[in-house]
Amino acid sequence: MKSFFISATLLICLHISAQNNRSTFEVSPYQETDVVLSDGDAADDIAIYISHDGANELVIIGTNKKYGLETYNSKGKRLFHAPFGRINNVDLLKGFKPSDKGDLALLGGSNRTHLSVDFWYLKANDTITLQKRIKTKLSDVYGFTFYSDSKATYAFVSDKKGTLLQYQLFFGGDQAFEVSLIRKLKFSSVVEGIEADPKRGLVLAAQENKGLWKFNAHPFMPLDKKLVLSVDRKDVKADLEGVALLERDQSRDLIFISVQGSNSYAILDAQDYILKGIFKIIQGDTAVDGTEETDGIEVSWITQEEGLFIAQDGFNDGETQNFKLVKLSTILSQLDKI
Repeated sequence: MKSFFISATLLICLHISAQNNRSTFEVSPYQETDVVLSDGDAADDIAIYISHDGANELVIIGTNKKYGLETYNSKGKRLFHAPFGRINNVDLLKGFKPSDKGDLALLGGSNRTHLSVDFWYLKANDTITLQKRIKTKLSDVYGFTFYSDSKATYAFVSDKKGTLLQYQLFFGGDQAFEVSLIRKLKFSSVVEGIEADPKRGLVLAAQENKGLWKFNAHPFMPLDKKLVLSVDRKDVKADLEGVALLERDQSRDLIFISVQGSNSYAILDAQDYILKGIFKIIQGDTAVDGTEETDGIEVSWITQEEGLFIAQDGFNDGETQNFKLVKLSTILSQLDKI
């Protein structure tokens, strides 16, 4: 009888353990970028450019927060670098139309050297040129994202004290634009990862030691700030870092979050914010190692069938930091099995 109770207890424990772990899986990178040009904690955030002409040309824009910006091709080889300053976060404005002058994309980012919000053009020759620099009154600048829909285009920048500034971009002819500060928001502690969700009119902000917030992007709407994911749970541990949104035509959109406290990545449903799964990036059959202590992440479709997930690797197997590339299909196929 005693052995029966022990067996029953063991089965219950195994069942609970299976419930706790059934949403966790592992994937492996197929490629990595060249290491960044600076030693130590230097690589941070990324943006992904996909060409508009059907050729699916890919350019990865990465921040080196001790130097500036670096770009890489689809094989991870460095294309360009420039010492713009201590660029922490970077984003690419979706919906930007290439100009006759060879401007492929508008980039924006936080520049800790100048305490500014910087805007650049990604050029057709894979170079990057500074277009505009907006000084802030922040003691530091940290996170950054664009937001754009049919109503307005915004840029959000945060600092390490929980302040979030919202700027509006006003476009004129020949791609010229002006930038104006329109709102100041406050969190109780540091926010770095910021992401736009224009389909729902929202901004997502990762408060590192608290959780993921959502709020209305437009200042003419009620703020309606709500915590949608807390770090007060076993499977999501502080700090929360990078945030990325994946829009899907046939399925519900997904939110990806770098969970630095457990060297993992959480996936949320973008409509009801239910945690769908958690994954880690580990070394597979290639020489490319996994990731640890990730700051920035980005996800994007390349074709209708395949996409790309990129994560900063804070450890890189003891070498200088870089970025790891994972096929989106390997993540989604595993997620579908949960």
